[in-house]
Amino acid sequence: MVKHLDNIQKHEFELKDLLAIMGSFKWLIIFMVFLFFALSNIYLYFKPSIYNSYSIIEVKTRDKSIKVSDDLLQNAFYSTNKGIEKEMEILRTYEINKEVIKKLNFVTQIFVKKNYKKHELYGNKIPIKIDKVKVIDPRILGKEIKVVLKKEGYTLDIVNSKRDILLKKVMDDVDLLQLDRERIYPYNKRIRTDYFRLSLSKTKVENKHKVMYFKINGDVRNIYEFIIKNRVKITQLNENAPLIKISYEDTIPDRASNYVNNLVKVFLESGEITKHKRSDKILAFLKKQLNSTKEKLLRSEKELEKYKVENNIINPSVQSSLMIKKLSDIEISISENLLKKMLLDNVLGIIKTQSNFDSIDSYLTRLDDSRILQQLNTLNELELKEVSLSSEFTDEYPKLIDIRNQISTIREDIVLNIKSLNASVLHKIASLKKLKAKYEGNLLNLPKKEMTLTNLISKHEIDSQMYDYLSKKRQENEIIKVATSSDYKIIEKAYVPKKPIKPKRSLVMLLSLIFGFLLGVFLAIILHKTSKKIRSIEDIEHSTDLPIYGLIPSSKKEKDQHIRVLENPHSPFSSSYRNLRTDLQFLTKSNSSSVVLLSSLTPSEGRSVTTVNLGAILHLAGYSVVVVDLDLYKPSLHQYFDINFSSGVSGYLAGKENLIDIIFPTMYPNFDVIPAGSIPSNPSDLILSNKVGIMLEKLKNEYDYVLIDTAPIGTISDTLSIMEYADINLIVLRANRAKKSYLEKLEKMIAKYHLKNIGLILNGVSPKYLSNIKNKL
Repeated sequence: MVKHLDNIQKHEFELKDLLAIMGSFKWLIIFMVFLFFALSNIYLYFKPSIYNSYSIIEVKTRDKSIKVSDDLLQNAFYSTNKGIEKEMEILRTYEINKEVIKKLNFVTQIFVKKNYKKHELYGNKIPIKIDKVKVIDPRILGKEIKVVLKKEGYTLDIVNSKRDILLKKVMDDVDLLQLDRERIYPYNKRIRTDYFRLSLSKTKVENKHKVMYFKINGDVRNIYEFIIKNRVKITQLNENAPLIKISYEDTIPDRASNYVNNLVKVFLESGEITKHKRSDKILAFLKKQLNSTKEKLLRSEKELEKYKVENNIINPSVQSSLMIKKLSDIEISISENLLKKMLLDNVLGIIKTQSNFDSIDSYLTRLDDSRILQQLNTLNELELKEVSLSSEFTDEYPKLIDIRNQISTIREDIVLNIKSLNASVLHKIASLKKLKAKYEGNLLNLPKKEMTLTNLISKHEIDSQMYDYLSKKRQENEIIKVATSSDYKIIEKAYVPKKPIKPKRSLVMLLSLIFGFLLGVFLAIILHKTSKKIRSIEDIEHSTDLPIYGLIPSSKKEKDQHIRVLENPHSPFSSSYRNLRTDLQFLTKSNSSSVVLLSSLTPSEGRSVTTVNLGAILHLAGYSVVVVDLDLYKPSLHQYFDINFSSGVSGYLAGKENLIDIIFPTMYPNFDVIPAGSIPSNPSDLILSNKVGIMLEKLKNEYDYVLIDTAPIGTISDTLSIMEYADINLIVLRANRAKKSYLEKLEKMIAKYHLKNIGLILNGVSPKYLSNIKNKL
């Protein structure tokens, strides 16, 4: 065994070693797995389920570079979507969400406690109604308030958290929120406390709970910032598809779907309102212009008819007709450019009074200037980036500063370009007026009557064309208003989710099992490495150079006091003793008898069972063996052989009995035993007498092997004197019981008392570990 053990690498750590460690600490690993599994179940039991409901809408985006119409007036009031990113930002805003918050009433949340955890009540399942809430002290927000319902009224009490209570104990200046828990408040009347005002009434819902809880979340803004904002998720499903996913997470599945559907509804309605406002704006403008033009047309028509009758003139000459056509076209162009100038004046007025450029988009979209349109697109993208960065970083963030500088520069460029466009329109109007004056000058060359007729016809023609133009646009926009289609389309409505999205219970339980197992293995390795107890031959080899002569597996039948080697000679247990016997044969002289002493440093190391089984395995090999019980303090060998306890070594050493009289044969030939005899009052004196050496010499002459079972050398020093007579001194150490410090103590004893021929036997080794060792050999 010693020769083979020397070939094992001392610091080698293989999978088999890990399995052996796991086997040694299997109950620790099982406990850790069970502990984490139990903790995960407790966590999952008290952790509320989170449900997710979502809706998908399509955004009808248009490319701003594509012109919808050549009509100035239609294009001037027409607005297109700025891109899906802006729609997503709008859906996240407080302005859109506040209407939903008001509708679903997040001001208070009501709970009941059942089976040690809280359950929130929602919808038509709430037996009480809390309204007319006004917060007086903001510290009450989010606090749990206990309501005890009674016949004559109800009581209130603030449930302070364990953290607040602990802080109160540590720091006396911390104030706990408290209410008079004995005071009974009336139903259906608004009450006042130091922290809030509210009214509580009963509903028609059957109430099985006399004790309930509620918390106040504050005003709409507070609810949005601390509850809604983190629960609403707006995402684009695909970069190449204008589809927005609107999702909301809540512990109540019905509330989750209600919130999403209401948010979509408010968003779509706001878009419809904006479109109708734009249509109303166009129609109002058209109506005003139509009324004014109609009056002009009627006046010009009357003047023309009157002049024709008075001067008996029917139609103008060909030359006059050409002039009328030219003047009419010029006048129409002047009117269109005057409209454009009016729109540009409005844009410049808005820029002076507002910092937001969104409101000028409807004016600039179709003014035929690609530079301004491109700059508006760039400005919109930069503003979205600014919103995103400002929510994550401070104003000193370099990238945020750079984007803001770019925004400022683009805004200045847009203003300059608008002023430049306005100047261009003014120049065009001036040119048209000069051209008009030229044609009007040509009219002076006509005869007086024809010149007057031409002027009247031209004026009537201009008024008539403008009236037809405005009338046509009014009809078109009335049709548009009636048939207005939304810029958004609901692809999928939100539904009530059936399964929660988190916590992922199966995954949490699986991870708890894995983590518990891994932590158990980790602790097993740590305990194995830092353990003060001897668990393996590596622990011995790291502490001493003493040879290891045997590894004995653990046995549940060890305390039965049976000689297991003789009961089952072919078992792994017997095989380990055969290995020990082989090593002893190499150590002892083949032609002479050998005295083998077995001891230990402390009791209960398995010394006696090792002695009798070693004797039995030597007997099976054909050797004559006698086992001697020299533990006169606590003898036990006689129990394995069922012999008389009164006669034995103590009587012989006291001179009361002869050696031949204390040798007891067993049922196995050439396998005898000498018991300790009755326990003497002076065992130390008997052991230290020279009769011990005489007895052992006589026994060596009669037997091949003399095996001595002695008292532990760590507690009884008398054993040290007997070791001088032994050819081999075997110290038995029990795995997982004997401490590593025992080896240090043994080394000191060897040095102090000059002990020789010392070897070790590791008893109680795990069968799995023993199997791994054999595979290495």
